[in-house]
Amino acid sequence: MSTTRVRYVITVPAMWTDIAKDATREAASRAGIKKDDIIMISEPEAAAVYTIKAIQPNHLKIGDNIIVCDAGGGTVDLISYKIAQLAPLGIEETQVGTGGLCGSAFLNFGFEQHVRFRIGEAAFLSMLSTNPAAWETALKHFEEYVKRNLTDESEDFNIPMPGMPDNANAGVSMGYLALSHEQVEEIFAPVVKQILNLIEDQVNAIHTSSGQVSAILLVGGFGQSMYLHSRVKSHFNRSNFPPSYTEIIGISRAVAVIARAARPSNRIIEVMQPPNAWTAVTRGAIIRGLEGSITRVRITRYHYGITCNEPFDSANHPIDRRFWSSIQETYRTRGCMEWYVAKGTAVSAQQAVSFPFYVCYLTSIVEGDGPLKHSVKLLATGRANPPDAYQSSFLKVCTITADLRAIPREHYEKRYTATGKCYYKISYRIEMILNSASLAFSMKVNGDTYAFTTTFYDH
Repeated sequence: MSTTRVRYVITVPAMWTDIAKDATREAASRAGIKKDDIIMISEPEAAAVYTIKAIQPNHLKIGDNIIVCDAGGGTVDLISYKIAQLAPLGIEETQVGTGGLCGSAFLNFGFEQHVRFRIGEAAFLSMLSTNPAAWETALKHFEEYVKRNLTDESEDFNIPMPGMPDNANAGVSMGYLALSHEQVEEIFAPVVKQILNLIEDQVNAIHTSSGQVSAILLVGGFGQSMYLHSRVKSHFNRSNFPPSYTEIIGISRAVAVIARAARPSNRIIEVMQPPNAWTAVTRGAIIRGLEGSITRVRITRYHYGITCNEPFDSANHPIDRRFWSSIQETYRTRGCMEWYVAKGTAVSAQQAVSFPFYVCYLTSIVEGDGPLKHSVKLLATGRANPPDAYQSSFLKVCTITADLRAIPREHYEKRYTATGKCYYKISYRIEMILNSASLAFSMKVNGDTYAFTTTFYDH
């Protein structure tokens, strides 16, 4: 092992912010892992890699849209892909990843509320104080047996609660709490409903863009639940489920109903559960580390941009943001926004997004011996229509500091003001690559890479 290079693949939820993802990378670095040995990947992407490879044969083909639903203990993470290539596997993001706090841990909360109601609040609190082992045993049995074995055909359950006194009205007898199949379904119902709503949002987004969903991939600890599989399958293949966008353009509601009823069998959304679904993310991460990236196109989660100073326009700019530029010898407006990347943009995984910058310095500063650096703050917002002016609510992603001394002097453009004052204009580009679970930057001038630093904000 001492002579073998080891690389680490770290998975993170797709719904996390860029700051949270960078904090995870930084935590790994502080734990002793070299940053150059770290690959980061979103959990749904890792799960998609494993699931498509694990379920063979399958009906998926090039051009098919799939939705990955990673249902874990705390969070449920979703993202949609289109299959671009089968051998080797290549996929493209088609919708912005979404998610919510509706994992299987919330079933435990539902179970607790059910027991509190059944035996009464006073009896429940008394059990916690005088016989805590009874509740620990009951919760463990619900966690390890009931949650994993609930199906449409499963029978009633008896939850062990050792030491609990008999209570006929509450259904407690001989140290067991009787839990009917219907009562367990009631505990599952609100959590399953949230998951169905999240999946349906992705399905509808694909339908709106004239697409058809071919498969839903269920992974994660909760994703291996047969009951969840059954609910997802029945919900998205029911006869009254809305048709795709292309089915309803230019036709009446009555005809749309007929189109749904006449939907051919090959339009059924397949719900796929791979073997070892609870470790699908881990297995997919290893495959990703060995085979490299399979995602060709990614969808941006935010608008990305910076603040800039624009020429003052009294018709569009407030007077309190106006200032006089001694170098450019004109009034300019501070706090304007330049948005370089729009939310929902399809960006090639191999193509960097370029941010052009320029900065002007007096001759005395450029020809001096002191440090010559320029810092820009990368900002982001998830709004549909980003404003033209800076707002404090914007997400502060990172500060990028360029070392301008490293740029050869021939790249400095010497200029003069209207009054004959000499200054230099320095132009450079920051290139940003959207990886599966991280942002990567580089600073370039005429194709050459130069030194810079990136500091992510601690939110």
